[in-house]
Amino acid sequence: MKSKHQIATLLSLFLFLAPPLFSQHLRLVVFAATSAEDKGFAQGIKVSVSELRTLFGRLDTPELPLDSTFFIGDQFNIDQLENWLKTVDTHPDDFLIFYFLGHGNESSKSQYPQLIFHKDHELARRDMKKNTRNLEDIYMTLFEEHPTRGLLVIGDACNDPIEKAKTEAMSGSRKKKPKTPFRKSPDGDLSGCSTFLQESLSSLAISSSDKGNKAYLSKTEGSFFTQAFVQTMNTDCAKVPKDLSELFYKTAQVVDAIAADYDLEQKLIVDNPTKSKFNFKRMVQRIFFDGNDRRLMNKAFRNDDYSYFDVILGKTKSPETEQKIREQFLSKKPAAYYILSAITKAEKLATDSDLEKEAEVLLDYCTARAIYQSNKGLKTERDINIVKKLRKLDEEYEQLGISDYVNPGKWLDAKCIECKQGFEEKREQVLRLVDSLEREIISTQQAIVTLDSQEISVKKEIEALERELAAKDQSIKKTIQTITENGNIRVSIPEFPANFSANLQAALQAVIEGREVDTGSLTEYEKVWLSQVEVIYEPNEEMSPNVEDEIDLQAFAVGDHCSPRIINYTNTVLQSLLA
Repeated sequence: MKSKHQIATLLSLFLFLAPPLFSQHLRLVVFAATSAEDKGFAQGIKVSVSELRTLFGRLDTPELPLDSTFFIGDQFNIDQLENWLKTVDTHPDDFLIFYFLGHGNESSKSQYPQLIFHKDHELARRDMKKNTRNLEDIYMTLFEEHPTRGLLVIGDACNDPIEKAKTEAMSGSRKKKPKTPFRKSPDGDLSGCSTFLQESLSSLAISSSDKGNKAYLSKTEGSFFTQAFVQTMNTDCAKVPKDLSELFYKTAQVVDAIAADYDLEQKLIVDNPTKSKFNFKRMVQRIFFDGNDRRLMNKAFRNDDYSYFDVILGKTKSPETEQKIREQFLSKKPAAYYILSAITKAEKLATDSDLEKEAEVLLDYCTARAIYQSNKGLKTERDINIVKKLRKLDEEYEQLGISDYVNPGKWLDAKCIECKQGFEEKREQVLRLVDSLEREIISTQQAIVTLDSQEISVKKEIEALERELAAKDQSIKKTIQTITENGNIRVSIPEFPANFSANLQAALQAVIEGREVDTGSLTEYEKVWLSQVEVIYEPNEEMSPNVEDEIDLQAFAVGDHCSPRIINYTNTVLQSLLA
């Protein structure tokens, strides 16, 4: 029987260690017009999709598993996009990449293009509102409604006016040939970018063409932008990039070179549409990722409960390690409550763009306070620097004239009591579940013992039946044979039926005696059985049939299925035949 602590640990893992709660993923979603009416365009899109599959497949690691979804062919439509935006399943620790490959047009309200989610872009342009979605709108929906640690939204499409798009499409501007043959870059080291995607807190919206201009592709090499993006990843990902902007500025340079080779020009938009918005969720996440125990802090703070604490304890091997984690967690958990509580008031300050700086000061103040409270003392130079920063922020904070947080100690103490009570209640619930589980285990074990005894009894009955059947098989003889000095007489009889009726017995007697058989009282089965009975006399050619020597009849046993009457009649027939 497992101890209560072991069962509690297993139960905690069962309840809280579900992959969707704490797993970190690289989530890639691709919408690509692989079935576009323009066959050359569709072929180029397919090439780019293949390149993306290969590239991101190499970024799939145990530390950051890849979860990819491709909306291509008939799935490339506006309904699929809207449904995905509503149901997308993300985790705050994920890095989400949205990648569009298809046609687009200039927007009157944004520098980013209107992306066309329809295989026939000319038909779609007749109802732009129904068939398009602006790249910036997609970015903002994901940023605000599905917050993740990292967000990258890419639109590889044209960004020019509808009239210009029609004119240039008819002129075949994409049919130019490059001055030099295209050379695909070899696969490079992606370890730096893999680390970046695991740890970076960043977001960007990328358009492969700037406002009023086109994006280009080759039907054999794919789109210029995707070519450049894959090449940059292969050549610049051995080391960890400083940020996403650095990576895409290099991509823009490669796009310039590819376009110039066709005597074309293509410029990107590399921007963060939310840079003017103060996103406190992301700032708090950034704070959690600073420090040696960022994984523990990030996951524990985000869930606002003790579930991750239980999971960590379930993974420990020694009591010393468990106690250390317990102390670390309980000392830093109030800091999380303190920071998260500050968000509400700070967001109110940030509603006015003029107060953006004041909001940052407030959050920095709360962060410093929380770190100071969690340290429980000054032992290192880092602690001293924190206190210095705290005092400086105190002065700035007081200048804001906000009195709510002048003395956060009382609020913090109240939250600590609340945390402890919540944890005690959860622990009692777990213990009650453990007791119930133990009772179920005992009941199940008793049921197993009963079933085992029943199984043994049934096995014995089966063995007895098998022995009885074997004995019956041995007793069945299919031939009644009598040997004489003059020859042999043999009665060949099929295997006896289970119910050997009196009528069948009388009929068999008649057959052996050579009399006429009355089959009117027999069943169809008995008639068939009787027709298989044969009486054969085999005389001994070396002896005269008139010899009157005494005959020693040796009747072979015919088994327990044959009645004594059958045996007697057989002997009578034999004696009559040999007379």
